[in-house]
Amino acid sequence: VCVLFSNGVEMAHDAAADEDSNIIYSNKYFDDVYEYRHVILPHEKIEKLRKFKQRLLSEDGWRGLGVKQSAGWEHYAIHDPEPHILLFRRLLSHPAARAAAAATRPAGMTAY
Repeated sequence: VCVLFSNGVEMAHDAAADEDSNIIYSNKYFDDVYEYRHVILPHEKIEKLRKFKQRLLSEDGWRGLGVKQSAGWEHYAIHDPEPHILLFRRLLSHPAARAAAAATRPAGMTAY
């Protein structure tokens, strides 16, 4: 799946769209502190998203939109031009994040 953002940036997603709701989950990416991912909601979910009035969503809020992820994820930012793209992060110290980071770490690289 390839997504074109309003700023002209094109990004490939290896993860498949969720069959039931057409939600697209990005691959995970990391820095020294967090594991990140973004989730692209389909246009039919935008009306439901508008009721939150451009604020960060609690776990109950994003799960209520149909987003499915493991524990520890936080909706941490809103990208105003594209509010249907939810930005998530999780501390690398979270057990699930450590396991994901270890699985994607190049051979020979030490732990974070």
